[in-house]
Parts: sequence; C-alpha cells; structure tokens
Amino acid sequence: MLFCVVGGLSVSAQTVTHYKPGERKSTFAVNDLVFIYNTNRNDDRTGFLKKNGNDLELVKEKPYAGSTNLHYDLAAGASVWKIASVETGLSNASHSNIVKLSIKPASADTYLKFDGTSNNAGVQYLYLQEWSTATFSRENQNHENISGTSVGRDAITSSDKVWVVGNSATPNSYWNGKESSFTTWEKGHGYAFYTVEDASEEYQALLDAAKAEL
Repeated sequence: MLFCVVGGLSVSAQTVTHYKPGERKSTFAVNDLVFIYNTNRNDDRTGFLKKNGNDLELVKEKPYAGSTNLHYDLAAGASVWKIASVETGLSNASHSNIVKLSIKPASADTYLKFDGTSNNAGVQYLYLQEWSTATFSRENQNHENISGTSVGRDAITSSDKVWVVGNSATPNSYWNGKESSFTTWEKGHGYAFYTVEDASEEYQALLDAAKAEL
C-alpha cells in the first residue's frame, strides 16, 4: 500500500480503518477493544500505552474531542488492546472490589504483562481498583478527570473512571509512568481505559485537508 506523511498524518492510497478514543470505561467485557491512557499530570506523564517490540512506548497524545493532538490509530494498531479475560469482585483481607484482567495487543496473540512486556505466550494478569475508593497505594499527585482537567488525587471521583493497576490482588508494585515512558513503582498512577470508536471518515477528512494545503 502506497503512503506518505502529510503534517504527521499517514496518507495512504486506500482508505483503512482508524480508531480514536471514545468513552472512559467503568466495566470490562471479553473482547472489548480499548486504549490505555495514563492520566497523571505531575510533569505531564499523560499519554497512551503503545506496543513497541516487546515493550511499551508512551504516545504523547490526548483522548479529548477537540484536542489538537487527538490520538488516532489503525484498527489493529500498536496502541489498541483487547480484553482477553475478566474477573470482578475479587477480595482479600487487605483489598476489595478488585478487577482482574488479562489483556492482549490487538495486533498479536500474546499477553501484556504487568512489567510492560507484551510478547508473553502465557496468560498474564493485571489487578485494578477504581481510583476514588482504592486501597491500593496511589501517588498523591494531580491527574486528569474525565473532562481533562488537572485535579488533585482526592478530587478524582468514581464518575471520572480512573483505575490504579497493581501486580497482584495484594500488590507491592503498580503501573506508574515517566514524562516519556512507562514504568512501574511502589505507588500507582491513575489510568483510564477508553473505548475505541471508528474514526475512518474523520481521519480521511483530516488527510484531505492536509493534502489540500500542500
């Protein structure tokens, strides 16, 4: 397929399916396609997790309608993920209301591991708690609420649909993040999981507008 780049947009000789972020998710189901977004605004750690080889890359784009750097990806692109399994309502002596997920890249039949590796043949699990009621350890830093406003840790509510992600049901490590990369640490950043929406016509219109300016 022939293509070139116009203003950062890939211009192809044929129309292909592109996705953009839709709504933040508060529940999960098997085969859901999602984008995964770090909402932490401390030194701006925000961005989408993207498969890069066997590791994760942070794409510094936004999920909000009207953003000048709104995130788009191909239907089987490296930032599109698929929910492979879901268990809800897990509890133990220390934590409750835990969601246990396994996640695959949309582009591969492998599993995303807590440490950020994504080429794992065997099933791997992530453990999530809703941010505002979480007993998992959380960074006391600003995060983006559902409208994209930077607010304090305790101003995030359940309606903002933010999650803290741990390495087990009794975690000692969490998904964190740097300004331009993914990392894990002893306290978690808030992550949002977005539905994917077909944006093929919208993306094509942007390409046409960019080509018209040449």
